[in-house]
Amino acid sequence: MKVITNDSKNFTGIVILNYNNYLDTINCFQSILNQRSRNHLHIVIVDNYSQNDSITQIINYFSQNNLELHVVNENEINNFPSSFTLIKATKNFGYAGGNNIGIHFLLKTNIDNILILNNDILFKEDIISPMIESLNNHPGIGLISPLLVKPDGTIDYNCCRYNPSNKIFFTESLKFLKLPFFNKENSKKYLFKTKPELLQQEIVTCDIVSGACILAKKTTWELLNGFDPNTFLYYEENILFEKLKNKNLKSAILTTVRAIHLGAKSTKQIKNTFLLKTELKSLTYYLKTYRKSNPVFISSIILIRKIQILLVGLNNRLKNKS
Repeated sequence: MKVITNDSKNFTGIVILNYNNYLDTINCFQSILNQRSRNHLHIVIVDNYSQNDSITQIINYFSQNNLELHVVNENEINNFPSSFTLIKATKNFGYAGGNNIGIHFLLKTNIDNILILNNDILFKEDIISPMIESLNNHPGIGLISPLLVKPDGTIDYNCCRYNPSNKIFFTESLKFLKLPFFNKENSKKYLFKTKPELLQQEIVTCDIVSGACILAKKTTWELLNGFDPNTFLYYEENILFEKLKNKNLKSAILTTVRAIHLGAKSTKQIKNTFLLKTELKSLTYYLKTYRKSNPVFISSIILIRKIQILLVGLNNRLKNKS
């Protein structure tokens, strides 16, 4: 087996998950190349069984820009001849499973760190080198993320959150009622919204960071065994918090570097009821497996969510008839 080597002590692998959205993937990739850390990276694009011409478009982009791309199927990963790899998944494994393909691929290489990167992230500066330095200087931090901002420059508050209380889970489940009280309660989980003064600190520890852009040492990903593949979408970040806590590790935001988070487009292509059902399945698994929540509490959450799914389904049918 040929393994990539590099003289740098901080050689970083990046996993970018693509599903039916090659334009964002290409733009994300290009934004990384524009930064000076590019010579120390192995970038892996995992196509999560796209149903459009994503693979062809990505291959064409690399060809047109004279970049060597190693294309393999998910079950045929046996060598590492270039710094850019496209892995074709045999089915849609969801967020956790798709990223795990890239993580397990990179764990076979001589890298030091792995960055999980949504394809709707854009680099405007070198965020990798400062995050690596912070990880090296703070051994108690397992995962680190830059400060994520929206295209208009405002903070994406989802990038740094408290571990939700049971009350928050109830108010989140009832947010479809669109009552001001629920919105106010839900916003309490956002650290930088409740305590904006924390933005003056260089490193801010928080329970949950956004899965859109998270860096960890290779040894940490090995310790965590990647993401829990039992969730297709949603609550992967909450589960990471629980797994880190069990290893006496924390997550943190490095506020001195920023990345733009455009907002997911892949999920917007899927019907709302499918997303809601997927979210409920992941939430139920998380509450049972990791939080060990009271069965009555879990049943209440499931009932509320199923009512929401029913109402959304009825509303969609009415729209289709009109």
